[in-house]
Amino acid sequence: MKKLHRFFLLVFFSIPVLYAKEYKIATVDMDRLMREYKDLQDARKDLFSYEKDWIRIRDSLSSEIQRRKDELQKKIPMLTPEGIMDEQARINELEKQYREYVKKIWGEGGEYSKKLKELTKPYLEKLHETVNKIAQESGYDLVIDRSSNLVVYASSENDITDEVLDYLNKEYVAQSGIETKKKICVLPFLEKDKDVKNLGLGNRAEDVIVASLKNSPNFDILPSGSVRSKMTSMGIRVETLTESQGVQVATALNADYFIMGEVSKDAMGVHFKMYLYDSRTIQKINEVEGLAENSEELFDQSLANKARELIAPIVPKK
Repeated sequence: MKKLHRFFLLVFFSIPVLYAKEYKIATVDMDRLMREYKDLQDARKDLFSYEKDWIRIRDSLSSEIQRRKDELQKKIPMLTPEGIMDEQARINELEKQYREYVKKIWGEGGEYSKKLKELTKPYLEKLHETVNKIAQESGYDLVIDRSSNLVVYASSENDITDEVLDYLNKEYVAQSGIETKKKICVLPFLEKDKDVKNLGLGNRAEDVIVASLKNSPNFDILPSGSVRSKMTSMGIRVETLTESQGVQVATALNADYFIMGEVSKDAMGVHFKMYLYDSRTIQKINEVEGLAENSEELFDQSLANKARELIAPIVPKK
């Protein structure tokens, strides 16, 4: 509320200045630039390779703690009270090391944030330089971040986001020869009850969404087989699939976005929810839900329609 109040004060006291000179104002979507600037995406991919080692060490510590706990439970009948206390003290020390390690890596000012800053700094500087360059060349007096909470309304007429992205990504595409289409992987949906599992609606949802989006002119939809094979090789099970595991699968497949969701069934019909994530920023971009009557045809049709609605926020503007 205070921010909004300051914004209106700023506008109010700026009115005489705006009348004194005709200002040329543009907007830019900084959130979208951060998501779609390819060099920045690669920097985040490099960060994930570092994080894999950190996660390996973290999981090793966690496994050792659990192993010690399991051993203690088996040995309790053979140990004296003092022996039990000694074993528990060793476990407590390991748990302390685990907490300190997690804080060191992922805590405030930890290794993760330091490495993120190190890897992204040059590209963030280039991003801001490019915005300034295009604004100056186009004669804009002011550029407003349309993704900021301070922007109450902004027309897309003078939005320079696409222009900035084209400038930033032109060299990347030319050097790498990569396809300009973004990649989306669709993960199997969680089956929330027994009826859904018996009907195999989780896998069906995945297949329907892939089929409905595969002819998109803007995206490459990864085959279901590739996604499931990657999950199997990474030891990730559909029944326990989490958001962070979705990021791991999408990153391993070099996908820009991933879709995951869940299916349940009751007397009203089949309910489903689906979510779209940016695999680089780990940001949830959109979520939709739907209800289909107990008919495979209606379920497929409803899913396909909702899938197109789900990806609407990332479809390039014409």
